[in-house]
Amino acid sequence: MNLEKIKRVPLISYLYRTFHIGYGTCGVCGLPWSNCRSHTVKMSGYDGFFPVCEYCWEHADIKQIKQACTKLYYIWESQGIPPYTIDEMHRAIDRLKAQKGELEMVK
Repeated sequence: MNLEKIKRVPLISYLYRTFHIGYGTCGVCGLPWSNCRSHTVKMSGYDGFFPVCEYCWEHADIKQIKQACTKLYYIWESQGIPPYTIDEMHRAIDRLKAQKGELEMVK
């Protein structure tokens, strides 16, 4: 098992969060951004959002990534007005995955 996979074991991820309080986390594996690279989903121009880390973007399934986006949306909603709707976020993920050939069909 390589280090990147070990860091995402739930107990290890929890320990990282314990030692890096105050950092946001990946919506799939829970690692703090101080311990992994975020994957930015571009919306337009310089706008975008980062619900998951690079590792999870490559290894998690589309459903997990969309669930992370939905969680991020509700965090934004609790803090004020979210910049995007859930549907806009999910369509952006479909578009990016389709560009990489990882989706057979975009709805």
